[in-house]
Amino acid sequence: MPEGELLVERRKYPRWSCSLKVRYKALNGGKTGMLSGFFRQSRESGTVNISGGGAVLVTDEELNPGDRLLINIMLKSTESAVKIIGEVSRVEHNSVKDNKKRAAVKFIEIKTESDEFLHDLIRQKMRFAKNKISEEEALALAQREYFLKMLDEELRERGC
Repeated sequence: MPEGELLVERRKYPRWSCSLKVRYKALNGGKTGMLSGFFRQSRESGTVNISGGGAVLVTDEELNPGDRLLINIMLKSTESAVKIIGEVSRVEHNSVKDNKKRAAVKFIEIKTESDEFLHDLIRQKMRFAKNKISEEEALALAQREYFLKMLDEELRERGC
């Protein structure tokens, strides 16, 4: 890179390099299909980094691009549980010691314990909104923003 060249950040959300404990289970993959995910036990994992759009998980389970995961994060600072549906976008083998793998996961849907509050808030805001978006789109944006706020608070408390 030539000296003085400006690097432009293309990520939509800030990314924090911090390890958070998460529980997840694969919702699909293998020979038994999507329904088998509901009967699987959840596994504990940690994050290498996390943002409002995704995370890199360290796992000993064999995951593949396209696998859907149900991820549960408990944020101690806000005493809130967050449930996320994510999709594995890439897997790095041999990147971590002890046969662990890294899986980059894109967040598709974020659910928080405060979704009813968010629904009410969105309905009020949509009554006076200048730009017209659907209630579903507004809720998805609000859920992600709320998750980012809680995540930021958690990571500040941890000193990340």
